[in-house]
Amino acid sequence: MRQMEGSWASNLLIENSKLRLERLGFFKEVESESVPVAGVNDQVDVEFTVEEEVSGSIGGSFGIHLGD
Repeated sequence: MRQMEGSWASNLLIENSKLRLERLGFFKEVESESVPVAGVNDQVDVEFTVEEEVSGSIGGSFGIHLGD
């Protein structure tokens, strides 16, 4: 995350954080939303919503050697 907790909110840093999550390749979709903190007028919570990408694969091999 580029936007650090407790620091001034920066749209650029929030967008950079979103792009970094997208580039991981684990998520099909990444959305961010700034939600005002209840009872405080100078703070927001940044919420990221992600949809996982299908990423599972398995592979392997098995061998047997019957020697002389």
